[in-house]
Amino acid sequence: MEHLFFGFRRHRTTTSFARSLAVFCLAVGLYTWQSIALVAAAPNERNGIIYGVVWVDYNRNGVLDAAEPTAAGQTVFVTPD
Repeated sequence: MEHLFFGFRRHRTTTSFARSLAVFCLAVGLYTWQSIALVAAAPNERNGIIYGVVWVDYNRNGVLDAAEPTAAGQTVFVTPD
């Protein structure tokens, strides 16, 4: 089975939304230190966006490498639970 990964960058995000994203990543086996950094980096922000790309992470290192293709047409859900 291929391992899909959703990479993201913080841009003025809320703490609760960041925690939701970290929980989402944990639930589908994608939890990384990026998730933890996202929560810690914006503890008091009120507005923001999460954006990124889904790719096939062959070596499961959480980094989009040159040999790893993007996965078009994927839907990423972030939920409060």
